[in-house]
Amino acid sequence: MHAKTALLSYILTIATAGCATTQTPEERELEFLALSQAHFTQSLSVTDDPLNSDVRINTRTGWRDYQFSFGPRDDQFLRASLPRGEGVVVLQAYVTAEANTTAALQPVSVNFEHSVEARTVDRVNLDVRSCSRNSCIYYEEMVFDLTLAEINQLITGIEDRSHQVVRFRIQGLSGRQRDGRFHISELRAFRDAVVAHAN
Repeated sequence: MHAKTALLSYILTIATAGCATTQTPEERELEFLALSQAHFTQSLSVTDDPLNSDVRINTRTGWRDYQFSFGPRDDQFLRASLPRGEGVVVLQAYVTAEANTTAALQPVSVNFEHSVEARTVDRVNLDVRSCSRNSCIYYEEMVFDLTLAEINQLITGIEDRSHQVVRFRIQGLSGRQRDGRFHISELRAFRDAVVAHAN
């Protein structure tokens, strides 16, 4: 009996702790908009191993759009591959999308609200699970390329409009869309890291 009581108490403690850290959408939005360049700089992942042919940078841990491990895992971050010698610098936006629906997004292109032109989107991973009679849960990972000049254009466009973010929309063959955004502080921190590590 005591063991059951202790187990129940432990479960309630964990549940209460989880509730205490839960934020409303409004609270999360305010926290996101207040993020500084210093925050994104400190949370950057930089892999600079002399045994690798490139330096890899990403902003993945700077902010996660989804609050819980369950539910839609929609997120986006920036990543870079910088060759140590001759080679192509790769700067990309990496976007994830998850939805319980009748068909995968099947991304085709992305449009921005200002500053840079539309471009193609490549899907790099697809996971299908938990199918019912009418739908499945589709999890997709996709990328689109950016240049350093375009990142600077996005930053300038955000500054000119006195905004904190730039929004984008990925169009899919399914007829569905995936909306996302990048914080100006994330773009600045990523740009500065790329410049600092470039040859």
